[in-house]
Amino acid sequence: MNFVEEYEKMSSADKSDFRNTLNNLLYQCFITKMRYDRNTSTDKINYDYTFIEKHFSLFEDYLSYMDVALEVDENLGVYYTRSLQNKNHLRIDTATTLLVYALRSYYDKKIAENPNQSRVFMNSSTLKMTLKDLGLSTANKKITSQQLAMSLRLLSNYNIVLKCEHNFYDINFSFFILPPIKFCINPEKVNLLRNKLSSEEIDTNENAEVEDLQGIFGENE
Repeated sequence: MNFVEEYEKMSSADKSDFRNTLNNLLYQCFITKMRYDRNTSTDKINYDYTFIEKHFSLFEDYLSYMDVALEVDENLGVYYTRSLQNKNHLRIDTATTLLVYALRSYYDKKIAENPNQSRVFMNSSTLKMTLKDLGLSTANKKITSQQLAMSLRLLSNYNIVLKCEHNFYDINFSFFILPPIKFCINPEKVNLLRNKLSSEEIDTNENAEVEDLQGIFGENE
């Protein structure tokens, strides 16, 4: 059965949900199984995730017309898209690249300590300490508060981080690092970043030559 036939069999309500979920998937790139509700401070099942799970073949077929693959990591609870033509990559600046590296390092450490959790809490103080411990707060690698705020806002658009308390531009804030952080830097590029961080060549005011966000989807550990 092709996409049109399968789609026409859906109810009006399901067609509306399909359009909404598809837009969320294409805009955010990552759809996580668990959704944190800030109002109740509880985790809830993400409806978009279950809807894609129920109609996976429909989403897969639709995206195939765009040469985009729909991938899933059931262990992490993440649906994500991957361009089969290696196009439409989001280029990120050096400051954001270094921030992603720091968040990935901290996430891996905390998940290793508690494998049962899928998201990791972090506040502004811990973030600054992590950047310092990784050597990202030296004179020529200094990431300003303004750069951090802009980078965190960008990552939140892609469900990589989720704001918890206060604004990223405030002095004190907190957020969750979400499972999609695992898809932003593959092991090979982690090693590349480590090598670059050991040199004095990285300037956070220049554009990144190190990393794409979308260019490495599906290449996690």
